[in-house]
Amino acid sequence: MSQFPILLVDDEEGIRTVLSIALMDMGYPVDAAKDVDCALELFNAKLHPIVVTDIKMPGKSGIELLREIKAIAPETEVIMITGHGDMDLAVQSLKHDAFDFITKPINNEVFSFALGRAEERIVMRRELEAYTQNKYEQLFDQSPCYISVQGTDLMVRSMNARFKEDFGDFEGSPCFEKFMHRKSPCKECPLQKTFEDGQTHQFETVLTNRKGEQVNVLIWSSPIRNATGEVVEAIEMITDITQIRKLQDRLTSLGLLLGSTAHGIKGLLTGIDGAIYRLGSGLEKKNFERMEDGYNDLQFLADKVKQTVLDILYYAKKRELNWKVVNVARFTMDLYASFAGKAKMKDVIIDLDMMAAPGTFKADGSILASALGNILENAIDACSHNEAGRVTLKVYSDKGQVAFKVSDNGVGMDRETREKLFTLFFSSKGSSGTGIGLFVANEIVGQHGGSITVDSEEGNGSSFTVCIPRELSVGV
Repeated sequence: MSQFPILLVDDEEGIRTVLSIALMDMGYPVDAAKDVDCALELFNAKLHPIVVTDIKMPGKSGIELLREIKAIAPETEVIMITGHGDMDLAVQSLKHDAFDFITKPINNEVFSFALGRAEERIVMRRELEAYTQNKYEQLFDQSPCYISVQGTDLMVRSMNARFKEDFGDFEGSPCFEKFMHRKSPCKECPLQKTFEDGQTHQFETVLTNRKGEQVNVLIWSSPIRNATGEVVEAIEMITDITQIRKLQDRLTSLGLLLGSTAHGIKGLLTGIDGAIYRLGSGLEKKNFERMEDGYNDLQFLADKVKQTVLDILYYAKKRELNWKVVNVARFTMDLYASFAGKAKMKDVIIDLDMMAAPGTFKADGSILASALGNILENAIDACSHNEAGRVTLKVYSDKGQVAFKVSDNGVGMDRETREKLFTLFFSSKGSSGTGIGLFVANEIVGQHGGSITVDSEEGNGSSFTVCIPRELSVGV
């Protein structure tokens, strides 16, 4: 058995010397103190697992030392040294959780036996704590959920292995900064609510894991209280509900979609009524400028309604693609022509760069144009409030793929918005967006075996790059 360091406290120098020699002969490292104050100074520095102290000493007594040591480190075992006339004090010390007492004159054999029992108790307690801790850590790490413990400052104190593996290790950092990629706590943060009212809260959102995959999650928070009932920490449990969301009844989702787009379509129809009125009024008064304004507005709004309906139809029933060989230059020119007029109406210029886009690729041209149209329309909207709004449509070859890059000098996006862009019903346009356009665009590009990447910062515009293989990929 390993022998622990011992703190020996006695006001008599001779006894300290004799007992120190005896303890060292038994193999124990020893620190000796002449009074309670010196003993506490040594104990605070080393937190000795075993303390041997005389009960009666000038000034503070051994019982007072016992009380203070137990307040600092309840696990420390304290052996009291008492005289024959101090039995009442010895019994009193046991009430204050002393481990044992031995009487003067000290018998080395009895002393060694008491120390051995104290060591056994310490070892047994530590083994039990290690076993219990190991069991809790196994439960913590093997849980199918993502679990973290956070302080009132939202600093992550600990995380389970699954959390670290899928999202990264950010113990010691603020949750909102490293996990949610924000500069301040989330508005709907369940942890903050738990710290405010001490209750359990939940919140559903979409996260991006280390592989760049989007994960639908349900976040639960629950308080951790100290001995007085004060909430000092909170545990956050995150459940991956991605598969549940994917398995939801598609008709239910379609119903949500129709509800979310109804307001937008109603607004478009109101705009069409106004355009028809201006066109009719221009015809009646033979005002060609008014007629042209009405006609342009009518064409623009009709295209918006058409795009929205196509998005709904695509989501309701993903169609089989009609694969054809598509000429890159012609496809790009048609796409540009479809949006140049719309951009001009919003005082936005579209620049076209397709010098490096020769040849052909295989695609369903009409549905791919719809996907790229969603991206172009968003780019135009993003910079429509700029004094010099500008969008660039660039086409080039990239390792056996055709790349379409749409860049704008608009408002840009923060990281949270970028990561949720392609989530169904998420819109950065508030009530003016349906939250389906970019979701459908991503689905269409994926159906072509391609990919979309986004580069954007707040205030510095955005760039969307859509890459489509020139030849059909296996399994597409």
